Amino acid sequence: MPRPWVLSHAIHGDQPWGVQRAAMDAAEGHDRWAHFLEQGLGKTALVLNEFITDEYCKLMFVICPNSFKMDWVMAPKEWGIPNLPARMSPKGDIPSHGMYVINYEAARSAGNTKTFEKLFEEMPVFLVIDEASCLKNPRSLNSKVIMEYAKRATRVRLLNGTPMTQNVLDLFAQLKCAGELRTTNMFAFKHRFATVGGYMGKQITGMKNEDELTAIMKRCSFRALKSDWRDLPPQTDVPVHVEMSPAQVRHYKEMAEEFYTIVSGMDVHADMVLTQLGKLRQISSGFTVQDGHTRLIDPDGKTPKLSATVDLINSGQGKVIVVYHYQDSGRQLFQRLTDEGLNPAMLKGQMKPEDITFTKHVFDTDPGCRVLIAQQTAACMGHTLLGGEGDDRCTRMIFYENNFSLRDRLQMRDRNHRGTQDQPCTYFDLITSKIEEKVIGALSAKKTMADTIDDLVRYARTEDTLRW
Repeated sequence: MPRPWVLSHAIHGDQPWGVQRAAMDAAEGHDRWAHFLEQGLGKTALVLNEFITDEYCKLMFVICPNSFKMDWVMAPKEWGIPNLPARMSPKGDIPSHGMYVINYEAARSAGNTKTFEKLFEEMPVFLVIDEASCLKNPRSLNSKVIMEYAKRATRVRLLNGTPMTQNVLDLFAQLKCAGELRTTNMFAFKHRFATVGGYMGKQITGMKNEDELTAIMKRCSFRALKSDWRDLPPQTDVPVHVEMSPAQVRHYKEMAEEFYTIVSGMDVHADMVLTQLGKLRQISSGFTVQDGHTRLIDPDGKTPKLSATVDLINSGQGKVIVVYHYQDSGRQLFQRLTDEGLNPAMLKGQMKPEDITFTKHVFDTDPGCRVLIAQQTAACMGHTLLGGEGDDRCTRMIFYENNFSLRDRLQMRDRNHRGTQDQPCTYFDLITSKIEEKVIGALSAKKTMADTIDDLVRYARTEDTLRW
C-alpha cells in the first residue's frame, strides 16, 4: 500500500506532485535513502511527509546549512502540521519528539558529537542530511562526522539536487550515508571508479566502471530532473558585454602583463597566476583588495558594471535578483541601488536565520522592494525567491560576478525557477573581459572547477585577456 500523503499547503494543495509520489514509492522499505531531486521538486515536503507517516521514529533530526534552519522550523506550519514541535540550535533543547534543526558547523563541533551519537543510539531518530553536497570532500570533518551519525540513526534521508558537480569522489560520503560501500574506503572507491591524470597523474579526470556505479546508485537513491517532472517556463541566458572605464583598463592591463599595479597609492600585486586571475576579476568590478585594504578605481557608484546593472533593472518588468561574489561589490550594489530608489533587500553571509527569513519575506511581499542583492555562496542553496505575482514576479537574474563553482551557479539559477514560477526567466551575465567570458562559458558548458581553472591559467599565460 502506498505511503499516505498527510500534508496540506495553502498554494500546493493536499496531494503530492508526481515526482514526490515516485520518490516516496522508490524509498519505501529503505531505512537509508538519497532523494537526488533537482531544486524546486519538493524535497522538504517529501521528507517531512515521510517522517510524519513513520510509525517508529518520533524525532526528525535535520542537519542543514545555517541559512536553511529557519525554513525547516517553519515547514511544519506551512504544510499543515502546526502542532509538530520544531526547534533549532542553539536556541532550543532537543525535543523528545518533533523536529530539531542544526547547521553543519554545530553538528560537527567537538562539544556536540558525543551527545548526538549517544542520542542516535538511545532513541529512534529520523536523520535528514539536507544539501548533502556539503559532504563532497570525504576527507573533511563534515563528512567524517555525518557518516558516523548516519551509521547510528534509525532512518536516514539525504537531500541533494546536484549530487556530483566536481568529480565522482563527490558521491563517496553520500553513498556511505545511504548505506552503501560498507567495506569500501575512499581510496578503493577512487581506484574503482575514477580515472586520473593531469599534474603528476593525481587529478581526477573522469569516471570508469560507470555501469557498476549506476547500479549502486539505483539501489539507494532516486534521481529526478525538473525537465522531466515539472512544466516550468523556459530559462534564457543573455550575455551583456560591458566596457570598463579607462582607469579600469589601465590597471587591468598592468595586472595582466606585469602581475602588479598601483591603485590610489596602494601597491597591488599577485604572486601566482591564480592570484592574478582574482585581481583581474576585482579590477573588472571597480576595486582592488590588498592585505585587507580596499581601493576603488573609479568614484564610488560610478563603475560601468553598476550602471549596466541599473539599466538592466529598469529595462523590464518584475523583480530582479543581482548575484555578486565580493563583499565590496555587495556594498557598492546596495548603495547604488538604494540611491536609485529601488529599495533593495540583501542576502549575504553570516546573517541570522530569522534575518534571512525576514529579508525573503520583504522581497516576496513588498511591492516597493524591486531588487534582491544576493551573495552567491550565501543564497545559492535552498531558498525560494519568486517575488510576488504578476508584475511583481521575479523573472530576471543578473550575475554581476561569478565564482568558479558549477554547483553554486546551477543552484543559484534555480532560486527563481521553481515552485509556482509561471513566467519565463532570463539570466544576464555582465562580461567586461575575455577572462570573464571564459569563466561564464565554462560554467555554461558545465565544466568542473578544476577544468575551468586549468583553462583560465593557460589562457592568461598566452592570450590578450582584455579584448573580446
